[in-house]
Amino acid sequence: MRRWRFVIAFTVIAAAMGYLVLNGFDRSMVYYLTVNELLVRGASAGENVRVAGVVVPGSIEKDARALSLSFVVEDKAGGGTIPVTYSGIVPDTFQEKSDVVVEGALGTDGIFRAQTLMAKCPSKYEGQYENLEKKGSVRAASARPD
Repeated sequence: MRRWRFVIAFTVIAAAMGYLVLNGFDRSMVYYLTVNELLVRGASAGENVRVAGVVVPGSIEKDARALSLSFVVEDKAGGGTIPVTYSGIVPDTFQEKSDVVVEGALGTDGIFRAQTLMAKCPSKYEGQYENLEKKGSVRAASARPD
């Protein structure tokens, strides 16, 4: 009797996990397009999409009165660019040449109006971490505690 309970419980758990893998995670994952993919695919008017790219140096313009920001994002692989406008709180890590993901809609005028702006941490922090690790200030992640 005890063995059957274990078999039934295992079967229910396996079935639930299988369902989540096949159906649940597909809908919850959020994908983004690269700039080139957006330009090739196009977007319907008002279609909300996420676009990933790199901020073009010298393209950032801030309007302090309107609390808005405009900049150009280019594809990491090169090629396409799109102008972006954004109103809201700007992440501290946002700067020229930083990787960004913007969420919003491409207007009929070709300007991407972002409602969300996410910027990756600049890679300069990685070098600082490695320098600290060499000096012994930071213990390597693979090191075992004493």
